[in-house]
Amino acid sequence: MNKKIKKANVLSTLSLFGIGMKRQSVDIQTYHPNWKEAFSFVKEQIKSILPKDIFCQIEHVGSTSIPGLSAKPILDILLIVHDASDLKKLIPILEAFGFAYKGDGVSLVHGTVADPERHTFSFYNDEETVDFIHAHMTRQNHVHGKSLLFFRDRLRASQKLAEEYQALKVKLWQDGIVRREYTRSKSSFIEKIISF
Repeated sequence: MNKKIKKANVLSTLSLFGIGMKRQSVDIQTYHPNWKEAFSFVKEQIKSILPKDIFCQIEHVGSTSIPGLSAKPILDILLIVHDASDLKKLIPILEAFGFAYKGDGVSLVHGTVADPERHTFSFYNDEETVDFIHAHMTRQNHVHGKSLLFFRDRLRASQKLAEEYQALKVKLWQDGIVRREYTRSKSSFIEKIISF
């Protein structure tokens, strides 16, 4: 299957699962069990392109990974590469799959120094008008990856925390805040949760 057909297959499948949102917009939707299925589908697609000699753990993170939590209908995934020297090898492989490489997008959003062991990618439609997936890639035991997993696990374990986070997200959405500011405005809540 060539790249264009494979990407079209991924896009149509994700759309069926209710994944996809206009770029730069914020649209909070009620949690849907299909999001878990969408992640499983994407995980298998990515595993199918990984070289056999690169060990990479693929995790579902972000709000779509927390049952019951409303979220933007964009999958957040985390790729944990066990050998840091393989990070750069995976960039062109993910690009060939259809991901747009963003460098250290976290540092761009927060205005911090770029981290060479933290990489981000987006998966768009061909016109690059709709977001479907945001991927984070780090080496094993990197603080960014550990923070994403810790935050996910804390909210999965605490309905109270999940409800607080949802209330914040809905308020920001109702206030009509733009995407980058929406992301920044959640930072203090997230930092409070992941202080470990």
